[in-house]
Amino acid sequence: MLAFYKLIQLLSIGRPIVRRCDSYGDVEVYDTDDRRILALGSIFEQSCQFKSNPAYLVHEHMRAMLLPLIYINPRHVTVLGLGGGCLVSCLFKHFCNLRLHAVELRKAVIDIAFEYFQLPVDQRLSVIKSDAWSYISSGETEETDILFCDMYHSDGIERLQLHPKFIRQCRRLLNTQGWLVLNYFQSHWVHKSAFDTILSIFEKVYVCSLTTGNRIVLATDTMPLLSHDMVAQRVDELEGLLGFSMMPYFMRMERFDLKVN
Repeated sequence: MLAFYKLIQLLSIGRPIVRRCDSYGDVEVYDTDDRRILALGSIFEQSCQFKSNPAYLVHEHMRAMLLPLIYINPRHVTVLGLGGGCLVSCLFKHFCNLRLHAVELRKAVIDIAFEYFQLPVDQRLSVIKSDAWSYISSGETEETDILFCDMYHSDGIERLQLHPKFIRQCRRLLNTQGWLVLNYFQSHWVHKSAFDTILSIFEKVYVCSLTTGNRIVLATDTMPLLSHDMVAQRVDELEGLLGFSMMPYFMRMERFDLKVN
């Protein structure tokens, strides 16, 4: 069975180049042509990067997570769940005045992000080894413009990301203009208490549903009212920076309620 699993992994995501193991399981890196892939003990891609352009976002869910950039120009961003650091590398390259804090539970993942995924070493970026609950419980209140939550293991989502107390603690870290962005899947919609909490503590909540099954939840208290022309202009500016259009994801944004299928 293990040999069969490894064969499927090799055929689906490429040639293995490194494997490390810690108390949480395997951390593996694969190559296929120009792509470098991080997997955490499963056949699923945790991160995917073009080696020739490490700041380009390959995964659609990460592109959709950047929707708040249409509305704000962040100066401080916090990322819970580093993975290969693709989201961090994208923001670091394209927003030169941005300070970034990334929080990752596993030292092996942090090491691999720097060694194999070209994660930048710079004073603008701090990467902290910590569990997310400890970090958000002790972090400075009203500090960050965007808090990205994208915490997954080999067997699925980090359950903390579905807990109402976690959502409330995340709210503490955001400044008055801040956005909370969470990567969920359609299957997580049964956890009504988490989404009730989001709706109860934020004035404006949206969801961007993707064909991959990801549901990106975006929550804020302050969302500028932009005309169609202003949105189009900002989307064009971001496309010039990021190399892909945000418009398909903007068009999928809808007001959140628990009836979203």
